[in-house]
Amino acid sequence: PHSTNGEFRQVCADKLIFADSVTIAAVVPTQLGIGYLAKPEITATNLALAAKVSASSTYHLKAQPTAYSHAGYDYTYSAHNVVDGSYGTMWKAAKSGVPQSLTLDLGKLIDLKQTRIRFEYPGWYYCYKIESSTDSLHWTLVADRTQNRVCGSPMVDSFNQQARYLKITVTNTEKCGVIPAIWEVEVYDERLSAVNFENKPSTVAPL
Repeated sequence: PHSTNGEFRQVCADKLIFADSVTIAAVVPTQLGIGYLAKPEITATNLALAAKVSASSTYHLKAQPTAYSHAGYDYTYSAHNVVDGSYGTMWKAAKSGVPQSLTLDLGKLIDLKQTRIRFEYPGWYYCYKIESSTDSLHWTLVADRTQNRVCGSPMVDSFNQQARYLKITVTNTEKCGVIPAIWEVEVYDERLSAVNFENKPSTVAPL
């Protein structure tokens, strides 16, 4: 949904097909893109894909028709959106109040080594923590970013923990009023290479 509280300024790419030497056929928008233009940096399997996910809350967007949306919107930012492999969908909490959390059920015990989280706004930092569990009742803290001041996408956390469940809790945001939201969560049973670049920590505390 590209409307109030929707997603703006998102780069998309689809194939352009020439019908003849001067005419480009009508473009059919997809979420598939045009594929890799170089060798993929990550070849490991994302174990979070199609996992069962629950959330502390979800945002329901209901908007009247506008010049950009003649039909209006009635859309829920479902928790499952973080494991659908698409950067065109995301989970958003119902409100900006924190904490807000996501819980992933990976279906079986896995030797977890790394998570990669893509928050809605890569230019602002999010404070969060990651906990793991074998039974969804007893939780172990595996990554403490509650004092985080670094923004970026993805946010990478590495650890060694056998678990079936992962809980990601957003405890604060850089900007006052920002609703916790995540495009995608990736989970791996191996440590992938670090990101090529990391931003410097902000000197500004959460507003």
